[in-house]
Amino acid sequence: TAASNQVCTGDAPVALMATPAGGTLSGAGVSGNSFDPAIAGPGMHIIYYEAESPNDCDAFTSTTITVHPTVSAAWTAPVGPIFPCSEAFFLDDLISGTPDGVFSGTLIDGDGSRNPALGSGPGMYPITYSVGEGRCAAAVTVDVEIIDLALVSIAPITVSTCDFAIPLIGQLQPAPVLNGVF
Repeated sequence: TAASNQVCTGDAPVALMATPAGGTLSGAGVSGNSFDPAIAGPGMHIIYYEAESPNDCDAFTSTTITVHPTVSAAWTAPVGPIFPCSEAFFLDDLISGTPDGVFSGTLIDGDGSRNPALGSGPGMYPITYSVGEGRCAAAVTVDVEIIDLALVSIAPITVSTCDFAIPLIGQLQPAPVLNGVF
């Protein structure tokens, strides 16, 4: 039997032990008395053992070893400021590791996107990306910062930076300062 019937493709070869001694092990990834998950590859693999018993009868048995792919949960936080009213964006575009995982956290919508309605206040929000299964799973959490809205006030108008769709130049009295920061 293998020490563990669940291994990852990146694991070291596993020593196989079978009784009675002196038989032959065979199957994908088997070499001598060891099983190499990298050679076998992901999936379920049947390992066979055949030996001659003391009473001249052939003894035969098998076991299954499941190889899970080695995964990476690497991803990077979005670049640039994120405001509470910033549009939703898909986090899948930020994955640099193994794709097809799951994002979770207070800012995450069911489709894996950042939903502005879910985290509307400023602060740090942890987002976790999990991928893989079994003992070969991986997860990485990155803190994403939502920055506070700056309020722009030019009497009698006050707008948040996300509501800046109205043209303020025509509203400024006296004439606007062209090199000002608004």
